[in-house]
Amino acid sequence: MLFSDARARYQAEWKPIDDVLYHLVLNHSKHDVYPDVYLKVIFIERLYRAGITRKAGFNAIIGEKNVAEALVAMHPVLSNGLQAIAAAPNDFARFEESIVTHHAVTERLANSLNGTWLTSFVSKYLHFHVPEIPIYDGLVNTRATEYVYGAEFTRAKQQFVGHCDMEKVYAQYVARYAEISAKVKAADPTATAKEIDYLLLTCNYSGPGGDPGLTFEQLA
Repeated sequence: MLFSDARARYQAEWKPIDDVLYHLVLNHSKHDVYPDVYLKVIFIERLYRAGITRKAGFNAIIGEKNVAEALVAMHPVLSNGLQAIAAAPNDFARFEESIVTHHAVTERLANSLNGTWLTSFVSKYLHFHVPEIPIYDGLVNTRATEYVYGAEFTRAKQQFVGHCDMEKVYAQYVARYAEISAKVKAADPTATAKEIDYLLLTCNYSGPGGDPGLTFEQLA
């Protein structure tokens, strides 16, 4: 699937839903007001199945209310991190700040939730506040790993070494995403993070062990 095809499908299938969620977050933007935070947690988790319910199991401490309470408790970290991301002068700086903020929020949540890492949920929670932040989930990460690997991944990761903890799953995903985003935006500078996310969700990989589909060079 070419990017233009993925964009058309995204705009028809998911963009109307995402627009409602972006609007909701914009109108409940406070990080230190529990009802605002709880509302955002509920909508993001239930719409995207972002990992809270799946990881909760029988552990009552891991639930939407507990996550909302933990997010309110760390509101300065969220506010400062999101401001830094929004103010970043270019994509690289934005990705770098996204990695730093994602790690800070995820680690603090884990400390409050019996060590549970909500990598996917945190990426989506941050994204709907600043739409340029890359979204992580398992399938998209698998696709990104298929497209950017080996020496290319080593080079991509090296860009961030010294600035971020590149041993974390989200950091490694962003390094790969940065390569994919650069290629797509070289062909279409108006491409959004959500459209690139949808491209990765819906395309097939063509490479060693992959399904017939697009090569990395054909993505855009």
